[in-house]
Amino acid sequence: MDYSKKKNKTNTNLIKKTSINYTLEDPNKITFDFLKTYLWSAADILRGSLDASEYRQPIMTLLFLKRLNNTFEENAEKLEREGKSKREAWENRNRHYFFVPKEARWSGLASTAENIG
Repeated sequence: MDYSKKKNKTNTNLIKKTSINYTLEDPNKITFDFLKTYLWSAADILRGSLDASEYRQPIMTLLFLKRLNNTFEENAEKLEREGKSKREAWENRNRHYFFVPKEARWSGLASTAENIG
């Protein structure tokens, strides 16, 4: 497959064509190097011509939101195991250090495909 990589150097956009072989010797086994190369290429496509300083903030924000959500869900599940009702565990703001409203939870954010931003 050919992918275009855009690099911004001294205000000149250069397009570098790279050919990467995405075939495996054993199709039932994915090697770490294959996965690393494949994911890095996908990140390059998504990143486009953005500089690292431009995409760092949204990525760090998403990682922070994901961590908050994971912590919230772990606490809610723990409350349920301790005998609290589902409503008490997932909807009572006083039971959490940091409460994540239902519409702001990761499952909702990850499934959003329209009207982003």
